[in-house]
Amino acid sequence: HFIRLLFGMPKAVQSVGRCRGTVPEYFETQFLFDEPNRVVTARSGVIHQQGRPFTHGYEVHFEKATVLFESFSGMPVTVLTADGQVEKPELPNVDEIQMFANELTEATSAVLANHPSSILDGQLAQEALALCHYQIDSINQRKRIEF
Repeated sequence: HFIRLLFGMPKAVQSVGRCRGTVPEYFETQFLFDEPNRVVTARSGVIHQQGRPFTHGYEVHFEKATVLFESFSGMPVTVLTADGQVEKPELPNVDEIQMFANELTEATSAVLANHPSSILDGQLAQEALALCHYQIDSINQRKRIEF
């Protein structure tokens, strides 16, 4: 849902990847938008090397700055500014696994109570799931999927 939050809903996806049966195991996706200069890609999945734990990262290019993060290498959130500066903002230390567990608990509680969560956006979640299914279709059909 990070892509949707930052850039809006794309108009199509084009994904390639490795599957286990019809389930994507490792893949890369281009998210296609009406704006020709909006370039958004994502790489996701698993690799089968025991020495690599869960990792994630991102690189986001804005008009006047680039924001980088890579958990495996230990690179904190880093901002590359238009004037050539490198900034590493002070952020609170968070337990990412606990944060994920908290989100799952909140979602479960909302379902069990049959009441929307006040902190999780159901529409955003629905769109994120739709994007996942479009990616799966693109990988399995080996073609661009428009929606």
